Amino acid sequence: MNHPSDPIVSRSGRRGVVLGAALLILGGAWLIARAEPATQPTSLEQLSQETRVAYQNVRSGIVRLQLPTPRWLTRLAEQQNPLRKWNSQLHPDVRRRLEEEQAHPNQLPRYATVIMPTTIPASSQPMGRTWRVILPDGAQVVVVEPAGQVDRAQSVQGRFVANNIGLLLDDEAHVLVPLYIEKEAFAGQSALAMLGDGTLTSAHFVTSDRPTNLTLMQLDHPAGRAVGMSNRKPEEGSLVLMLSPGGTPARLAVWAVGMPDYGVVVALDGSVAGFSRFGQFMDGELCRPVVDQMIQHGQVRRAVLGVMISTVRPDDPARRQNEALGNRPAIRIEQVNDGSLADAAGLHKGDYILSLGDRTVGDTPTFAAVMAARTGLTEFQILRQDQPLKVSIDLTPAGGEGGD
Repeated sequence: MNHPSDPIVSRSGRRGVVLGAALLILGGAWLIARAEPATQPTSLEQLSQETRVAYQNVRSGIVRLQLPTPRWLTRLAEQQNPLRKWNSQLHPDVRRRLEEEQAHPNQLPRYATVIMPTTIPASSQPMGRTWRVILPDGAQVVVVEPAGQVDRAQSVQGRFVANNIGLLLDDEAHVLVPLYIEKEAFAGQSALAMLGDGTLTSAHFVTSDRPTNLTLMQLDHPAGRAVGMSNRKPEEGSLVLMLSPGGTPARLAVWAVGMPDYGVVVALDGSVAGFSRFGQFMDGELCRPVVDQMIQHGQVRRAVLGVMISTVRPDDPARRQNEALGNRPAIRIEQVNDGSLADAAGLHKGDYILSLGDRTVGDTPTFAAVMAARTGLTEFQILRQDQPLKVSIDLTPAGGEGGD
């Protein structure tokens, strides 16, 4: 047994004292840090600050509008009118209800095979009735219309009902709307518009482009600040601001491909990533060449490829049958016109278009936007059955709206 005065014991004791003192110092520092949490902002506080900045940056460039129902939707609704399609097959109670509903002026039928009420959450649902329209090629668009007829005088008194949303693009007060509306639908009248600060004004029709499903308006009294377009898509899992026509006008969301939302997608740096249209995304950067042509020429000039195309949706059976296709964004060629650019380049029915130049294409509006932005010799990445091909086509823009 060692004596307490043994040098070995003394050194050990000194080491214990030093170690204990160090632990006390560290413990004290930890207690101080615990006692003063306000000295460092929490991650939630940082996120809140970033969100406020992003919203304020884009707010003055957001325009909500009360637009007329597109003529093409009216015609489509009439074609799908169940009173016409099923007539005697309808139950008398259902027929009576439909007749009563359709007796009201300016009211589209609620029941149809291709026009359905949206199923988006109430927190992001715009005011009024919302129609999700599934087109023959599988693409989806949305139309929102106010419940009942609202005239200008009533709107000025506070009954303005926004049924769509747009982006202020420049000092000339051009506003881009993510829906195709024909000139005839406006009947020479301006549309009501509300700026980000709540100011009520009006906007007139400039032009529209059916292939990209876009309409260009212009405010009658320039105001607000143009938004900045992002040059990159949101990454999966990133936080974005979703701005919708009405209901809850802004909310924070985790971005995922195919989000069932309608509205403007804003990155947390305050730049606009693009438009979300019920599972379809229109890149903000891709809109710029289309808009420039709409302003300069009053129409979009794009090469006519000479094909009929369709979007390859995520649930398309071809994705399970073709391993090379898998989950890749793609456009399917349904028909090739004789003597067309596509025919001369050797494209076939059943081929899949994966990209043009350096841009992937996964839906028909995106394909149309890329076509509008490309001129000259352009490389197409094609998938034929399970074999990848590269085809170069000289894209010469054509007059008019152009085509595929």
